[in-house]
Amino acid sequence: ISTWARAGTTGRELERWLAARGLTCGHCPDSAEFSTVGGWVATRASGMKRARYGDLESLLASVRLATPAATVLRLRCLPHGARPLPPRPGPPRRPPRAPP
Repeated sequence: ISTWARAGTTGRELERWLAARGLTCGHCPDSAEFSTVGGWVATRASGMKRARYGDLESLLASVRLATPAATVLRLRCLPHGARPLPPRPGPPRRPPRAPP
């Protein structure tokens, strides 16, 4: 399930819209009543329900934003713990056997 929010959407507005559909954002910073969803993203906000739903980073799939230079960017987000792992070394290789 995914949703989107326009610039300036407050946490209260987002939660009301989701609650009418039986959903929740799961992100509940102390300032949710007055802060905006874009502000949450910009500051990597964390909320009181993070133990249940995760930090905001864990809830984001992607962000599409417009810069002051009128460029539209779409950024794919990876959950906080999802980082590429370094290659694992395999078992040591044995030298080939000489034919009998």
